[in-house]
Amino acid sequence: MMPLQRLWYLHLNGKFQGLLARSVVIINSDGTIGYTQLVEQTGHEPDYDAVLDALT
Repeated sequence: MMPLQRLWYLHLNGKFQGLLARSVVIINSDGTIGYTQLVEQTGHEPDYDAVLDALT
């Protein structure tokens, strides 16, 4: 089985190759992906307000 981070392309490229990007994935109760957010800049945090909005 392929690791989740490779399946969803969460690895960084360039000088940070091999590290994982910060990401948020919300999986609904029926098993479908309801929300995703990939933070492209390594020094930034996810948009937590957007994550909370996706939960309501």
